[in-house]
Amino acid sequence: MNDYIRIYTDAVYSLAKEEDMLGQFLNDMRAVRDILNEYPEYTALADAPTVETGERIELLDKAFSGQVSAYVLNFMKVLAEKRRMHMFEQCFDAFSARYNEEYNIVHVQAITAAALSEKMTDVLKEKLASTLGKTVILTNTVDPACMGGIILRYENKQIDGSVRARLETLRNQLTSAII
Repeated sequence: MNDYIRIYTDAVYSLAKEEDMLGQFLNDMRAVRDILNEYPEYTALADAPTVETGERIELLDKAFSGQVSAYVLNFMKVLAEKRRMHMFEQCFDAFSARYNEEYNIVHVQAITAAALSEKMTDVLKEKLASTLGKTVILTNTVDPACMGGIILRYENKQIDGSVRARLETLRNQLTSAII
């Protein structure tokens, strides 16, 4: 992690914790991240050396005042003053990771050939929560290429229980047995 990102994230996380607003900061920062991803030209404008600092701050005020907490808006202003708005998403990711670690939350992506039913989603979440000892936030992604079964991705790990992976393993075993 970049030193600037660590410094900025530590500062904003400490403030959020001190003000007992971790959840609100996380939600506000997620909303800002989503907007900046949708309109990347806004980040470029906030970082542009040709735009004076006062104008950058004014643009942020007009766009986000009343939409996010004053603390998150001030954090954005600091980034804009330093022409580092391009680091916002990385700061959000670091903030979110720290939040998830503190509150024992894991995000799991379940990739399946067809969408999981609500019941299957609940059963899978319960099983994963029991196995991992964490609160599980599960998202289901449909990918017909997995052919059946499930692929789980979380914390830089992947568990591939897809039919496709099993067929690949079988093919490799048969190929090596023939050779």
